[in-house]
Amino acid sequence: MNHTARDYYFLIWGICFSWFMSYLNETASVVVIVLALIYFFRYMNKLVLFAILVCPIWLIPTWNIGLGVKDYLTGNAKWQFYGYPNPNTVVNINREFRVENDPQGCLVSDIGLMKSSLYNKTIKTLIRNFGYQKGSYTGAIPSKAEAIALLLEPNAISCEVEIFRKEELVFWKDSVLLSLNLKEQGVNFARFSNNYQKDNSAKIYFSENFAVAKFNNQWVYLIDTYHKKIITYYNLNIK
Repeated sequence: MNHTARDYYFLIWGICFSWFMSYLNETASVVVIVLALIYFFRYMNKLVLFAILVCPIWLIPTWNIGLGVKDYLTGNAKWQFYGYPNPNTVVNINREFRVENDPQGCLVSDIGLMKSSLYNKTIKTLIRNFGYQKGSYTGAIPSKAEAIALLLEPNAISCEVEIFRKEELVFWKDSVLLSLNLKEQGVNFARFSNNYQKDNSAKIYFSENFAVAKFNNQWVYLIDTYHKKIITYYNLNIK
């Protein structure tokens, strides 16, 4: 049977409405698109309708597993989780798998949980079998108490901190000790650069592959000195 203009209208409407619903609830989005496809192919063979019904069962796992593999190979994999993130864990890298956290928000659906679970399991399996993804920090990650203790060591350096054009964060004393590109530090760190007030008691401690820095009264930062990137920060106001 040839499809009418009305059939195409409902199909396009279903696709558009499904896209809109995906921002609210992923389960409802899948239901809408499946119903639209069933209506469009209602006169075709029953096997076609069955294939449409089971499409999400294989499409969603395949897509998320493939996405996990792609992100791992390109060095962009992040650990997905739902809920309101603690300020101490938003950008802190996962200590076991050395990937950043990726909050998915609070609109949790069963499909969303399945997607993140499959993605995380893919990342976990790849890292355990083939090692950390490229660009990962592989050095030590001190706890908050250890980081604070390092700043009290005799070889911790009292320094100056400057931000140039909201783009470059520079630690210096007699010369530049370390500089960071603020654009590469993530949106959560932007709060610091926007509200920064010069702290004359700033300190930095250098180890073999990391530095611990304190340059305001609220945060202590762990910096990957090889990639020149903040990988963990500890909120001094949260126990």
